[in-house]
Amino acid sequence: MRSYWMQIDETQTTLELRETPQPEPGPQQLLVRMRAASLNRGEFIAGHGLHKPGSAKAVGMEGAGEVVRAFAGSRFQVGDRVMGRCAGAFAEYVAIDEREAITVPPSLSWEQAASVPLVFLVVHDMLVLQGRLQAGEWVLINGVSSGVGVASLQLAKAMGMRPIDDTQLDRAIARIAEGQKMTVQEMRNAMEKEGVTFSAFREEIRNEIQMQRLREHEVDNKIQISEAEIDTYLSAEQAAAADKVEVNIAQILVRIPENSSPEQIAARKARAEEV
Repeated sequence: MRSYWMQIDETQTTLELRETPQPEPGPQQLLVRMRAASLNRGEFIAGHGLHKPGSAKAVGMEGAGEVVRAFAGSRFQVGDRVMGRCAGAFAEYVAIDEREAITVPPSLSWEQAASVPLVFLVVHDMLVLQGRLQAGEWVLINGVSSGVGVASLQLAKAMGMRPIDDTQLDRAIARIAEGQKMTVQEMRNAMEKEGVTFSAFREEIRNEIQMQRLREHEVDNKIQISEAEIDTYLSAEQAAAADKVEVNIAQILVRIPENSSPEQIAARKARAEEV
């Protein structure tokens, strides 16, 4: 079968297409015909642990394809679409450990599926197995730009965690600076002249955002007024209008989902004014 190999030395990287024997799967492995594979940046770094300088290595650490052979008792069958971590993914066939094989959802293309396993296996181990995070808890994600960072944000949201990433924090700080009619750099310079480090200021703002969200979460849990209860209240008020009973309402708390659109906010505001 055809398989791509890569050799790295101190000055260059050489990619070579070779003819190699088709792998023979082990007792708990699947033989998979590859449809797509991913190349990770670690494979280009000599001495990174993934590649020894001067040595040749079969390229690719994850991919997606169709099962062509499965062992007796496997949870997969021939023809199943799978993705997973594997050695030498840029080849016609690979052997994948069944415990690391994942069913490809119908909504994912081969290329999309090939880019999922490594980062999400790392993130699941980091957030769920090691971090033991639960829905509703807070999670801080530094540098939501790499594959693992983006996957962390996606998984945190999917599991109901409350992530505060650096991008959100930067936006909040930019709004503060704008309110002071300053650029972020001007505000930073002014703080440092007063002996306040910008890093400490960032953490203070992050903590304030966390506390604000925590307070909102507590309020949401304690105040749950349904639309039916609002309608009942309005009907009672209309019936009592003849008695000219005057009610002064100091505050109206309207629950608005996070990241609501301007249209949603306007609709909730109109509902509050109706009350």
